[in-house]
Amino acid sequence: CAKELSQTMQVVLAQASKIGQELDSSFPRRLFEATTLVGEAEFERRYDAIKEKQKALRLYGLSATKEDSQTSFKEENAKALHVYLNDTEQKLSVFDELLQKLHIFSTTLNDRQFVFKQLHISPDFGFRFTTAHDQELPLANLSSGEQQEVVLLYELLFRVQSNTLVLIDEPEISL
Repeated sequence: CAKELSQTMQVVLAQASKIGQELDSSFPRRLFEATTLVGEAEFERRYDAIKEKQKALRLYGLSATKEDSQTSFKEENAKALHVYLNDTEQKLSVFDELLQKLHIFSTTLNDRQFVFKQLHISPDFGFRFTTAHDQELPLANLSSGEQQEVVLLYELLFRVQSNTLVLIDEPEISL
């Protein structure tokens, strides 16, 4: 599951890169042709949402960008800011489904409070656990109940198709 998640994350990163390159290559033309402006309130709302998504991407190793200081709105830049917001939202939208699943996966497992263990996610290794002393814990060293929880949650989030009915008959007490 960890290797599969790493591959999934790599595929999404490649899709994001392709979209980014396409948008970047046409940015000057679209900027000069733009006629729509963005207002200050809309800019603030959308820019804050972009920053939140970028923060989530950094959390899962999907972005190396550092948090930018607050960009201030200037009326004379409203046309360029509108194009920027549209482009950035389009570039980041490729991560929406993956981010939602990663959030559920990580918060569910970390909230389960596996004794002295913490889940970490990255495109490099998919996911892994570390001990309270920040030592990597091989997945095979999780208890059988913990392994079952990880696999079951992974399967439900990343392998089950949308609109699928899942029936779990007589789950183990450890689950």
